[in-house]
Amino acid sequence: MYLSENRSRSLSEAVALLASAASREAMLEGLAAPLSNLMDADYLVSRTWSPVTGQFEICVAHNMDPDSVRAYHDHFQYCDPVTPRLRMRRQATLVSEVLPPAELQRTEFYNDFLRAQGMHWGLNLYAYDGDECVGDLVIFRPRARDNFTRGELSLLGVVAPAFTSALVRLKRAQAKPAEAPVAAPPAFPAPQQLAERAHLSLRESEVVLLVARGQADKEIARELGISFTTVRYHLENAFRKLGVQGRHKLALRLREFA
Repeated sequence: MYLSENRSRSLSEAVALLASAASREAMLEGLAAPLSNLMDADYLVSRTWSPVTGQFEICVAHNMDPDSVRAYHDHFQYCDPVTPRLRMRRQATLVSEVLPPAELQRTEFYNDFLRAQGMHWGLNLYAYDGDECVGDLVIFRPRARDNFTRGELSLLGVVAPAFTSALVRLKRAQAKPAEAPVAAPPAFPAPQQLAERAHLSLRESEVVLLVARGQADKEIARELGISFTTVRYHLENAFRKLGVQGRHKLALRLREFA
């Protein structure tokens, strides 16, 4: 499959992030934009699965509104006819391969959830560490566009080994006790100083500084006493004001204001 310059750049960015990410959540959040560009997709979701509770939790929702994420957690994951069939596959798979579109369109899951979000053509990838599912990628386009091609399916297959290896590496690293002292944080400005110099709100400054120090969005929400959705709102505003496209360039940009 021929790769345009934009897709080649997105592939390089995704592979670099998979190799260097220090936390699972930061990696998944950072992957959303380059993988969406690589797959020419409109929506991308990544979930975690808990064998204890038997539930999924969406940890990344690219172009999905927060209300739909909550609705999935509360209800739609329990009437999802697609995921059980796709989880049997250990490779990138088209949704239409496991459930014909005409059959899917007769379900509550499609009519009240997927269609409400504008999702129609889907592509999924599940990552396994032995028999344990350690993560997934759920990628969709709207009905007005074409289904994903075999070439695009193969392209996601190229990313799949690195995606799985990164998830397994980060899962095992998280399970190990720290063996070395934590390195001193990079020299960043104080929140008030950053707010004044970069024309951010104080809360936006607090959020991006914590992101630059490697904290995941859920950790930031707990530390600041705000919701996960509010963290993402402040982060998106700060990225726009700072003129950065992702987390991997944030630390370098913030040092300019120290």
